[in-house]
Amino acid sequence: MYRPVEQSSIHKSVNRRNYEPKPKSRRKIAKWKKLILVAFVVYLVFIGKGMYSQQQSIEQKRLEVEALEQQLTAIQQEHEQLKTKEARLHDEDYIAEIARQNYYLSKPGEVLFIVPQGR
Repeated sequence: MYRPVEQSSIHKSVNRRNYEPKPKSRRKIAKWKKLILVAFVVYLVFIGKGMYSQQQSIEQKRLEVEALEQQLTAIQQEHEQLKTKEARLHDEDYIAEIARQNYYLSKPGEVLFIVPQGR
């Protein structure tokens, strides 16, 4: 029932470990390796381009935010000045001062002299 194992089949299985592909298949493997390398490089270029584009966009938005913060500060200062003026409009002396400056009004018995501002 048992058959003796042939030495040639044992020898063939051992040789499979040291199997070297044929030159044609070696070229195919080299082509695939090159193709994969090129694809990987192209992929890295696209990723790099995307990251650069995003970085530029972030920088642009940061500059825009800084400009808007400066505008906000200027508007807040102007708002405070207008609030101060509004509060002073309830003072009769301030109203009289504005009337004298802008409308050349005077108190009874007072003489106004208009002096040119350029001199």
